[in-house]
Amino acid sequence: MLNCLEESPPIPLCSVYASTRGEPPFTNYTPGFTGTLDYILFSPSDHIKPISFLELPDSDAADIVGGLPNLSYPSDHLPIGTEFEIIKE
Repeated sequence: MLNCLEESPPIPLCSVYASTRGEPPFTNYTPGFTGTLDYILFSPSDHIKPISFLELPDSDAADIVGGLPNLSYPSDHLPIGTEFEIIKE
């Protein structure tokens, strides 16, 4: 089941992470705030589907303990990304 936005935008939009593996517990990890702020949205159809995505670290990963930014992640937001397959008719 796709996790789409609850409100009705002009076109249906779904989160890539929510529809493939579940929304990550965080994309922003600082001492003052940890949560998901970043999304990749797409309009599901028979012509496009996400086939891969960047893996995100667990909260106990050594390279994020203490918060971001740090030497491993120069931003307080983790990089997210996906690859889509485009299916021609």
